[in-house]
Amino acid sequence: MNLIFMQFIEVNKTYEFNLIDEIDFFSNEKYYILCDPFNRKHLLNSNIYLEYNYKIGDKILCKVDKINCQGRVYIEPEHPIYKIGNYYDFKFLRKDKIRNKRGDLKNVLIFEDLLGKEANSYVSDLDFFNNFKKLEVNARVVKIKKAQVYIELKN
Repeated sequence: MNLIFMQFIEVNKTYEFNLIDEIDFFSNEKYYILCDPFNRKHLLNSNIYLEYNYKIGDKILCKVDKINCQGRVYIEPEHPIYKIGNYYDFKFLRKDKIRNKRGDLKNVLIFEDLLGKEANSYVSDLDFFNNFKKLEVNARVVKIKKAQVYIELKN
């Protein structure tokens, strides 16, 4: 009797994916087709990762963030510059208030990363938020999601 063992990718693990093609679903929606180590194909919105400069044939390290109940796999490619947990310098852009998924209004300091994208740092201390005046900070990268960098200030 032959037993077939299926191998699956796991959440919170990093795998090497092969970029095998790019397709257009709609006029402005382009997606990369990635193949995982177990020869399963995945789609990744290429508009979000334009600054990563991927080309067909590239091997891309991706972390599996989530697999939903329908089996849809959510992956995040490794950032070309930033690594979670490391400290980097960021240029201050502005203060703002942003609504989170639950609709709560949050104070956020917005900085610029080295790719020219915004990096957010949520601030719970209103005095710190109101009095923030630095032009550049050294901050720790705490999360990267959909190519957006989230940082935490030292203090």
